[in-house]
Amino acid sequence: MACSDAERTDGREPENVQAAHSALLAAQRSQLLASDRESGDLFGFSSDIDGDTAVIGALGKDGHTGAAYVFVRSGSTWTEQAKLSASDSAPSDYFGRSVSISGDTVLVGAESNAANGTDAGAAYVFTRSGTTWTQQAKLIGGDVGVSDFFGVAVALEGDTALIGASADDDAFTDAGAVYIFTRSGATWTEQDKLVADDPTAPGFFGSSIALSGNRALIGAPFTGTGKAYSFVRTGNTWTQEDVLEANDGQSDDYFGISLALAGDSAIIGAPNDDDIAFNSGAAYVFARNGSTWAQEAKLTSERTSSLSDFGAKVALTGSGNRAFVGARSDNDLGPDAGAVHSFLRTGTSWAEEELKLFAADGGSVDLFGSSVTVSGSTLFVGAYFYDVLGFNEGTTYAYTFSDGGFRSIETTINNTTVALPEGCLPGDLLLAALEVVADPPDVAPPSGFTLVHDQSSSTSDGPFHAMVYTKVVGSSEPAEYTFDIPADVWVDVHLACYSGVSSAVASAGASATGPSISAPSVTPSSPGGILVTFFSGYSYGTWSTPAGLIQRSDVDSNSVQDQVITTASATGARTATNSGDPNGLAAVSVILQ
Repeated sequence: MACSDAERTDGREPENVQAAHSALLAAQRSQLLASDRESGDLFGFSSDIDGDTAVIGALGKDGHTGAAYVFVRSGSTWTEQAKLSASDSAPSDYFGRSVSISGDTVLVGAESNAANGTDAGAAYVFTRSGTTWTQQAKLIGGDVGVSDFFGVAVALEGDTALIGASADDDAFTDAGAVYIFTRSGATWTEQDKLVADDPTAPGFFGSSIALSGNRALIGAPFTGTGKAYSFVRTGNTWTQEDVLEANDGQSDDYFGISLALAGDSAIIGAPNDDDIAFNSGAAYVFARNGSTWAQEAKLTSERTSSLSDFGAKVALTGSGNRAFVGARSDNDLGPDAGAVHSFLRTGTSWAEEELKLFAADGGSVDLFGSSVTVSGSTLFVGAYFYDVLGFNEGTTYAYTFSDGGFRSIETTINNTTVALPEGCLPGDLLLAALEVVADPPDVAPPSGFTLVHDQSSSTSDGPFHAMVYTKVVGSSEPAEYTFDIPADVWVDVHLACYSGVSSAVASAGASATGPSISAPSVTPSSPGGILVTFFSGYSYGTWSTPAGLIQRSDVDSNSVQDQVITTASATGARTATNSGDPNGLAAVSVILQ
């Protein structure tokens, strides 16, 4: 219940309450499928993005001959542009085991190509002219031989290509190596071969590779507890810079099976870590100071379980401040359905975000999260065991994401004036939630605000209304907004700003006598968005928080709560309980997309 300054009965002074948070919003924009998909293709085993072009590996195509598919984006739609195949393709080459893209060049690994012996491996370079892709080169390390698996991992940036041969035997059996190739014109030349300064058997150095400028990060997951090695290039010479290890690493954690590099930040997966449960998994973030790398954080999630494979794939945004961690064996949607977790860095502290990403049509044994790639604000997630019409054709999901900012302001004065929340930008969506103890409510909202829902409820003292308004933020906004309310009307106002959404697409309301009330189920118009619930009561009690929702404000028996959603399914009713002695309650559910 809200009341004027003169009529407060709880002994508290009028107050302004402000809160802030950041939440990842992700909207599924496309589900990518190969145009010639067939059972067993394993499309989505690998992927990479550069701007509006992406490449996706399908190493199971045609009896594991393999293929790679190029997609281009126009607006929010991804369309297949080309299918890439090796000029000398053969069954069991596993072409598409790894892929990388840089501008108009794609690099594809074929770890079992037999040109230099059984499972020796090769890598292929393709270039684009207009919309046409052609093979430019086939790369094989000068000393690659039987069972080296050259091409198990690849990384490409500009005219530099790194290719892993994780079972190279030069140092010890299966110690591993990485080959460096550089391009001049259309000619590729082997520049160097990298091995660890402390090789082990087996180490499988080269199982994962990341490249950023003149720095490379290389994983060796079978080296004891697992390691990652940093190399830097000066001129044409590469030297080992540092060795990255988990502070609490254990044998068989597979630290280094996946990794990503962004400037001075790196993330390294350890999918067999046991912190949460047996082989639940972890990912480690490292920060570089000069030539020294130090562990900054260990990322785990209480929302994992045994054998989740959390950390089998990892990705970092360009700023290095957001991490995506694949858990391809997550069981929330069924055994091995898969999921992706997101983490955000503030300063040097990392925290898991609300979003746990699932496929909108996900199900058992899809392995969603088997590839995770990010470029700008675009995220690709592969599910290579996904069934379309047959068996294990595979798919990849494309998402766009943004930060959602929130700020709530509660006040108890008439003609309520509230400030524009800090960080609110043009195109964001303002949401105002009001409790008005009057009938009719007779609210005159600020210019541009649209009433989304008005839910009335009765009390022993008369009716009150729970009202929700929204407004898209324009290029020029006032510093504050005034909701004109008649004199002597009790009112509370909560104001929030959300990014990544532009409208309220569905709403519903309910009333009850208390102490509990259910905010009704609402259905999004498409996958991705935010569910906002507004619980209002004629009482001074506090509100419980339904499962899955995050409480943003709970003042004077009004609570604003929200939750990131990722599917187009009905949200279900959300029931909250007021701790006071309410004789009237109202609840409103709103979907923002």
